[in-house]
This record gives sequence, C-alpha cells and structure tokens, in this order.
Amino acid sequence: MNSWQVGFGAFLSIMLAAVIGVLEAAENGQPASYQVHPSSIASLKAAGAKAALAAAAAAAAEDDDDDEDYKDDGGLDDDGRIYKNPRNSPSPDCPRDEELALFLGQKCLRKCSSDEDCKSKKKKCLCDGSCGLSCIKPERECPALDNPHLGRVVVSGKLFRDKATYSCEAGFHVVGLRERSCQADGQWSGGAPTCKQNVYCKSPPEIEHARHNAFAEQLTFDLDASIQYQCTHGFVTNGFPTAKCLAMDGTTASWFGPDITCEPRSCGAPQDTAQGWHAGECYTFGCRVTYHCADGFELVGRNERFCLADGSWAPKELPACVPVQCPQPEQPVNGRAIFTSCSYNSVVSYECKYGYTLIGDTTRRCSADRKWSGQPPKCQEIECGHPGPLYNGWLENIEAGTGLGASIIFRCHEGMLLLGNTSTVCQIDGKWRYPSPLCLAPCVVPQVTQGKVIIDANATRPNMTSTGDSVMVSHGDHISLECEDRYEPALNNTPITCNNGTWSYIPRCQPARCKYMAKAPRNGMVFAPKTEHGMKARYTCKDGFTLRGESTTLCQFGNWTGEPPYCQEVYCPFPGYVENGKVLLVGNMGLYDYRPYVRKVTNNKQIMYDCNRGYVLADGPPGATCIGGHWSPKQLPRCVPGQHPRLRWSRSVRSKRAAKFRKIFRTISLRTLLRAKRALSGSSSTHVMRKTSTGSSSSSSKPGSAGSGRASPTTKPGEKGGEGGEDDEKENEENANGQDGGATKEGRKKAKGGGKKAKQANRTMSAVNRGKGGPCDAFVEENVESTTILKEGRDSNVTYSSGVIIRVTCSRGYSLNIGENVTARCIRGRWKPDKPHCRIKPCSVPASEHGIYTRSSNGNGDSSNLNSSKTAGMVLNETTEVAHNQVVEFSCSVGYNIQGPANLKCWYGVWAVAALPDCSPAPCELPHISHGQYLLGYRAGLTIGNGSSVTYQCDADYRATTHDPLNCVLGELRPRSPSCKKDGGEYITGGDITKAGGEMGAVDYLTGLRGSCGPPARVQGSLVFRNGEPLAEAERSFPDGTELFRCADIGKYAMIGSQRRKCSQGEWDGQRPVCFGLNQENDYALEKPPTILFRHQLGPIAQSNQGTLIVYPGTILHMECLWIRRFGTPKWAVSHNYRKYPEGWSSDPGRDSQLEYRLSIFHASRDDSGTFTCITPTRHTHSVEIEVKAVHCNQLPSRRGLKMSTTNTKMNTRVILTCNNGNSLIGAPELVCL
Repeated sequence: MNSWQVGFGAFLSIMLAAVIGVLEAAENGQPASYQVHPSSIASLKAAGAKAALAAAAAAAAEDDDDDEDYKDDGGLDDDGRIYKNPRNSPSPDCPRDEELALFLGQKCLRKCSSDEDCKSKKKKCLCDGSCGLSCIKPERECPALDNPHLGRVVVSGKLFRDKATYSCEAGFHVVGLRERSCQADGQWSGGAPTCKQNVYCKSPPEIEHARHNAFAEQLTFDLDASIQYQCTHGFVTNGFPTAKCLAMDGTTASWFGPDITCEPRSCGAPQDTAQGWHAGECYTFGCRVTYHCADGFELVGRNERFCLADGSWAPKELPACVPVQCPQPEQPVNGRAIFTSCSYNSVVSYECKYGYTLIGDTTRRCSADRKWSGQPPKCQEIECGHPGPLYNGWLENIEAGTGLGASIIFRCHEGMLLLGNTSTVCQIDGKWRYPSPLCLAPCVVPQVTQGKVIIDANATRPNMTSTGDSVMVSHGDHISLECEDRYEPALNNTPITCNNGTWSYIPRCQPARCKYMAKAPRNGMVFAPKTEHGMKARYTCKDGFTLRGESTTLCQFGNWTGEPPYCQEVYCPFPGYVENGKVLLVGNMGLYDYRPYVRKVTNNKQIMYDCNRGYVLADGPPGATCIGGHWSPKQLPRCVPGQHPRLRWSRSVRSKRAAKFRKIFRTISLRTLLRAKRALSGSSSTHVMRKTSTGSSSSSSKPGSAGSGRASPTTKPGEKGGEGGEDDEKENEENANGQDGGATKEGRKKAKGGGKKAKQANRTMSAVNRGKGGPCDAFVEENVESTTILKEGRDSNVTYSSGVIIRVTCSRGYSLNIGENVTARCIRGRWKPDKPHCRIKPCSVPASEHGIYTRSSNGNGDSSNLNSSKTAGMVLNETTEVAHNQVVEFSCSVGYNIQGPANLKCWYGVWAVAALPDCSPAPCELPHISHGQYLLGYRAGLTIGNGSSVTYQCDADYRATTHDPLNCVLGELRPRSPSCKKDGGEYITGGDITKAGGEMGAVDYLTGLRGSCGPPARVQGSLVFRNGEPLAEAERSFPDGTELFRCADIGKYAMIGSQRRKCSQGEWDGQRPVCFGLNQENDYALEKPPTILFRHQLGPIAQSNQGTLIVYPGTILHMECLWIRRFGTPKWAVSHNYRKYPEGWSSDPGRDSQLEYRLSIFHASRDDSGTFTCITPTRHTHSVEIEVKAVHCNQLPSRRGLKMSTTNTKMNTRVILTCNNGNSLIGAPELVCL
C-alpha cells in the first residue's frame, strides 16, 4: 500500500470520527449548527464504523504481510503463479535454524530460496541471521534509539542490516551489545546496553553440547542479567539451565549457574526381526545398528538403522528375514534334473539319457545367495571319435559311427604283421576299449658280398615271401651273417632284426682284423694304434740293441705280414791305449784294467782313464760310456808329466783308505750289479782281466804288442758276449793275487783305489752324455696329419737321434708352432728352432677400410681367456691374431652403417660367418620442415644416399634459413636442421616497429626470429609429450624447452635417436628419433628384432611417457615374443635374479603355439621391476623396461546432482558421468585415470 493511500485512510478515519462525534452530541441534546434526522444519524454511524473497520483491516493486512511466517499453500499465490518450493532448496551459505532464532528471541519471516518465493514484489529473499533466507521488506524501518546514560549511539540507518553502534564517555565501558543490527522484523537485535565503570560480567561459561540465548557478539553483561541455556539438537537438558550475573563484594561480578549436563537422547533398544538379529550396543543419538539373518534366510529391506535426534530409529520399518528360495533348476538337453525342493541347502542331481554322458557337476546345492552352486551341467553324446589312421592297413565298419557301442575291425595289408587287437568297442567313458594296433611291414633280405645271409630257423615262415630275386621276412625276424674266409661281419655278428620294414643295421662283410698284436721281438717292443685291416705296426728295440729286419708290419686280412725282426745286442770295441796311462773298466767291485781281448762290453758300461805315476791327465775326458756300440765321447785323453812328486803315504793311511773304499763298494746300487751280471752272463769264454803291475805296465800299454789281442766287434745272434759277469771279476781278482805273484805293491794300491775312481766316473758320465748329445724327446703327434723325416740322425736305431731333420704337417684347422713348411732339427738333444707341435690355428683380423674390430667381453668358457674382461673393447689391427673360440665385435666409423654380422667368432682358423661384414656410407633421412616442402618429389621421411642433394622452398611470409642445397654427407644433412622462419621483413629504426612499406607490425611478429623452433619432426608410430601432456597436432608454438618422445607401442616399435630433444636458439638438439617396426610388421623376418605382445589379468597395465611399462601390483602379465618356431627357440634375459620366471611356447586356447614364446609374471610385486629382453636365435634383441607400482588418481570431488559410475581411483579406471533429474551434462562424459 502506498503512503498516500495510508494517509488518505487516516484522514477518512478522522473525518468519520468527527462526524460521529457531532452526531452523538446532537443525539444527546447538545447544540449543533444543523439538524439531522435520528434515522440518518444511525445510518451515518453504521457507515462510519464500516469505513473505519475497512481502513483498519487494510492496515492490519499490510502489517501481517510484513511479518508473516512461511505457510505451505501449495506454492499458489494470489495472482495464480506457482513458485518454487523453498523447502527443497536449503542454502549452505545461509542455513535456517528457527529453534535457535526463537531461543534468541528473533522472529523469523517466510523462508525462501529466491525472490520468486516471496508473494510481494516489495520483498526480497535475503539472509536474516539464524532465520536463514527469508522474505524481507528492505524499506521497513526500525524505531529510533535513545542515547544511553553517559554514552551515545551512532546509527548508520534504520533499514534492514543497518547498524547501531554504542559508545561511552571516558572512564566508562559499554556493558551489553556494543553493536546492534536492524532485523527483518523491524526490531533492533538484543537489548540496549548501559555505560558502567567496572562492575559487570564478561562472556558466560561454555557448556559442552549446549548453547545460550545471548548474542555471540556480546562480550559484557550488566548485573542481574540472566541468560538461558539449552542443549543442542539431539541432546537432553538435565539440571538448572539459567545463569545470572551477580556482584561480588561490590567491586567485581561473576556468573552463577548454569548447572546442567547434556546427554545424548536415547532411542531405546531396537526391535529384532524374526529369524534375525541386530549388531551394535549403542542406542543413543548418532548410533547405528545393522541387521543380519540366520542361515537359509535373506534380508529384505535396509540392513541399517540410525538413532535420530528426536529419539526414534530411522527408518521406522524393520527389515524382514525371509526363507531363501532358489529358482527352479533348468532341465539339461537329453537329460533331467532330479530335486524335491528349491529351498536353502536343498540338492539337485542330474542324469543323462543312454548314449549321453554328463559334463559338469553331478549335483548342485541351493546357496544363501539364492543361486545354485557351480554351473549347469550338459549332456553330451558319448563319442569316441576316430581312432586314428592305421598305417599299412584299413578300418572296417567305421562308417557305422563311433558312438557308444560302436565296433571297429582292424585289417592289415597283405604281407603285414598285425601287432595288437584286431577289433575295439566304444565304451561308456568315451574311450575305445583297445588302442589301434600296428601293421608292421616285412623286410627284404639284403644281398651281401664276401658273405651270405642266414635266416633264423624260428622265423615266421608263413609270412616269408619271395618277390623276384628278393626274399622277405616278417617284422621281428632275425638273420645272421656268415662271411667268407679272411672276412668278418662289420658289427661282430650282432643279431640283425627286422623292425617295420627296416633292419636294425645293414649287414656287411669287411676284411678281417688282426685278432692279436704282432709279437714283439726279444729285447724289443711293437706299437700299433689299431689292429684293423690295413693298419701298420712298428718294431723298436731297447737301448743297447739294434733292429735286424723290417721295422714295420702290415695287418692284412687278419694276419700280420712279413718276417718278424729281432733285436741284436751291440758291444763297444776297445777304445785304444793311453800313452803313459791305462784304461780302467768300471765293475761292480771296483776298477779293473781294460784289455783288448774283452770283446763284449755292453750298453751303458763305463770306463775311466788313469795315468801312470808321475803323469796327470791333461787333454780329453776323464772317462766314457758305451752307448749304442760306441764310446761316448770318442776322444782319448793325454797323460803329461806332473810338476810335483806324489806324496808317500804311511801304511796306516793306506789301510784307512782301503777300508773306506771297501765300504763304498758294498753300497753300489743294485741296478749297476744286475746290469753287469746280465752283460757278463752271455760270454762263451772267460777273459781274465789282470790287475796292472809295474813290470808289465810299459809293455802292455802299447797298442799291438804281443798278448794284446782284440775282441771281435760283433758276435753272431745267440752267442754269449760281454766282458764277463760277476764270477769273471772274482776270477780276475784271484788270478791277480795268485798267479801273478810278482805283482808289485803299486798294483795292489791301484786295485784298492778303484772304488774312488768308480765314484768319480759315475759323477762325470752324465755330463759327458749331455755334451756329446743324445736323442731328442718325441713330440706329441696329436692333430698331426703327417711327419716326414728329411734326414736320418746319427743313430739309425733311434727315431729322433741327434742330427735328424723332420717336416711336420698339421691337420686342417691347426698350425705348426715353428711356422708352416719349416723343418725341425735335433741338435745335442734339443729341437731347433723349437720342439714342434700342432696348435689350434688362430684367425687374422680382416682388412676393412672403415670398419673397427674390437675384442668382445662375451665369455667363451676357455680358461685361457680369464682376462677377457680386462681386454674387452680393445681395438684390433690387421696384425693381431685372434685365438680359437674368441669373439670380436665389428663396428663402423661415424657416418657408416654395418653390412653383415656385427659379431664374428674364430673357429679353427676361419671366421664362422657366411660373409665378412663391411661398412657402407650411411644415408640421410629428410626431416619435416614446418611451413615448407621439398622439391623434385622428395618428402619428409624419405632417405637420400651419401653425396646426394635436395632443395626445398618455404610458404608465403616465410623464408629459408639457407639458400644452399641440402647435401647428405655420411648420414648427416648439411646444413643440419633446415627450417622456415617467419619473414620479419625490413625494419626501420625509431620509436615504432613498422614493416617496409609503412605497414605496422605487432611485436609478436618477431616470434619466429627470437629462438622458437618449428614443430618437432613426427614419425610413424611415435608420440610427443610436453610437460607430461600429449602434444597436439595443430600446435605450432615451440619456445625454448624440452619435448619427450616415445614410440606409440613399446612392444611393436623400437626407437633410434634422442628420447628428449630441447629447443635451443631456434633449433632442436639431439638426433631425430625414429620408431621402426619390428618383425611383426615385416612378415616375421629373421633379420628383424622380435615383437613383444602384452596380455594381463587381475590388474591394469599402461605405458608411461618415458616408454616404460607400468604394471599394477598383483597383476598377472604375459609377454609373448613373436618368433617362427621352426627356426629355433628364443630365450628371455632378465636384469635381476629376484625369482625364476616360467617361459615356453604359448599353449592357451586361441593363441599360436608356433609363433608366441611366452614369459609370465604372476602376481607382480615391486621386486619384479627391471628389464626383460627377448633374444632370438639370430641374436636380435628387443627389451622392455617394466616398473611395478600402484598408480592412483586423486579422488573426484562430489558435485550436486552429478552421478559417477564408480569411486575407484586405480590406474586405467573409467568413470562415466551423468546428471540426475534429467539435467544436461556440461563437460566430458567420461574420465580415465592415466
């Protein structure tokens, strides 16, 4: 209602009141200035009363409209419009708490959520404190306020939300609300404060779960002020709820009260449902209980109830436990289900018709989840299937079928032997009663030269057949072989058996081998590597004997050919006389004079030279040894006069010396005694060796004198020769003592001193032999193809005697240590230049102009290469020799590519490769040019050969960074990074930047000239990321920064080049990355690295931006390396030893077991992280880096009215977003956790 309407109504009321007053005065007899009829007065009173009532009603209606609270009228206003129900739209920013407002003494108006909810257009939906959003009339004024005593109030206005601020004079404090607000009901909040000095109360005490009716802004309270407490919603107030401010001794004030406690409201014990119970012992506000059912019952309704603030349980309806009922089981085809009930724990059994078998569970049980356990079984027709092919035979009655009861008869072709049952029947278990038999073919009796075949008497004669000239016997029959004279069976007459048309071995007669070794001659030996036909045996004699006859014999048809040789003993002749001296023979008991008539001096006998008194040995050796019939050394010494006379010893000294010599003679080795005995035992006559006497010394020392006859240098075979045995020596000694009675004392002294000289002779003989030179050691003839003696040595009886010259030829793959075609010579018991032997031939490093050979670190298992790790990577030149079984690596210089194998293995002197590798100049790949294109048909991604050149041009408003053609120089384009830059034009100096011609240019026009790069080159199968986000195809702005590359599928592609490239001063650094397809994209070519496929279960996997495979913990991952199985089996290599991973050819249904070689990681854990490499038999590899970790995205925030399909945050989770109440979705309908 407008103000003029209100004024007019008031005026009308006043006028009516005046008229009524006049009429009443007239009626009471008071004077009036005019006369009115009584009936008119009554009618005027009635009319005035009606008018006054109407005006009052209008004013009251206006006031009621201002102060009305919300009443649900169905949303229908006076003008018939329908407004939104405010109850359905609570405001989170301005909540409504009418109970608190009433407790604070505030009157709440009609609640709303927008201006449309208010009936009057004059009202607005505004926040009114504890009353929340309410329909408020902003023009309503609050009454005027008076200044407090000793203070003042400042009012910002009288309308809604205006403030009234109180202050006091100096020395006084505002006690009460310092600031009051104009409320929606036209009243100021709280009461008027006062101004006091000191005695007042401050903030009232706080009670847990309770609140009071004082304003939170009020910090001081006057004396006798009282406030009321009440517990919050859901709690019960117990005790005295009032607090009062009282003075204490006139100077201070304090609160007294309240004395209350707030306890949660109890809902009481909830009711249990039949056949069930509830879990939970808390029955007060905020508590929750859950309901459960007994076995065989299921819960119908909500399984949880909550205790509300009003002391009731929600929901009010109890859940019910009803018996579990499973659906009626289905009847299997060709079978039936047998059951009596479908209630909980009941059992159904299945059976099939005759001729059918049950596949699956025979019984199923009704579970608590209203489902039958297991899966429905099936009745499958019993079918044994085809028993398989019968080779060399056929099946009868197979066309009648192979079902239950079917019978099959097995037949073999004529001449074949049936091994097994002749028939079989299909049984109820789907299997044939007997397996298929075998039809075994007969064998043709072979024809043998130099022999004949004898058929076993037990052979199955009915099956023996004859076809033309050939005879056949059945499987399992035996034949034997009988060879002609001088021939024998090749396999020692082992039984020959017929096995399905094939003999266990082919019978053959070969020349007979010698059954025994050739007989060795006496005092000799025979050597033969084998006793086969055609093999040779070699005869050799012992030292001191020479071979007479052929040195070799040949095994011919079981016998050794030729006459056997014999070993003839050789003797040394008398060496000659020594002037002024004598020759002494070393015997078992001492030294004796050696005379020419002693003819049989055997091998290894020794002599010593001695001079007469007054003479000493000057030139020549002190003695000699009999070796092979010759004295060594041959030279005789000379006796020259001595310079000093010999000292004369006393008899006592001579006796001591003699006793010492006798002791020495007794300790002579048994070997020397036996040798002397053997030598002397062969003498046919006794030659007496007399001791030397002074009277005969001069006459007997001359050669050719009377009585000095020489023994014959040789004796016939069988004669006993030598210088005599031990008996001869004793006889010599007796003759010397008895017959030569005139012997001088000097002779006896020399005889007694023979032991000392014998000892001296033994010490010097070995040095004499070495100086003269004996035979050389025999060398090892392993891996020797042939040995040729070019020149015989000095002793023809010794193979490798001194002076022999030989040439050794090694087998294939071996080389001689002294060099090829180089002879070896035996000189003084040693081989010159070295003892020959054959060693494994090394390899020479091949020549390559641009290739580099380095020693590989791959171990070859040879103990001689234990230091290979130290020499790994060492560059080899053409003069370097590479040992057998060693591996070298081949690489090319920068700018060249390898043509051929990269690894070479030395194998017996040759490189184990089909062709040696070589280096060819590397081609160049044309990069992508942003805002430009190549000429003459070239395009980005093509390659040009070394030395080729191309040109390119740029789009309009772009210029080329170079005007020279692009040249390919050893795999590198020059200039390296062609590009097209934004054409900046010509700029004029000054305050403004303008293009040539006066056209204004923006500062951003120079972006292309300030260090930004063109789009990075994209190749097939690659992805580009910037700051972890995939790079958009249309993006053209690339300032300085880093881009990350990886292949789209790390199992199907491999990358060559830089994974990270950085834009620096307008150019991309690093090598352009290229993703090339593996063997799957190249028809499984053997020279390509293998493709790896990934299959996973029980968890997700994903590829990271860095090119690694992320595996969620617990996932089962199968990695399948693609390789054609018939070309070998690949293998997997793992970078750690955490555990052994199963691998093998895939056998899962739907997989190709001839192509997929699988490695499986079951239930992956963090320790399984590492590099997994598949290595093909051609040594091509492809690796995958695996990282096992749990990847989760952040929890999606909840939105009002937004519905999400899941709250899972695991990697690869897809969330479908929809809206409630038919609202439309703004944004992406699907989110994926990457």
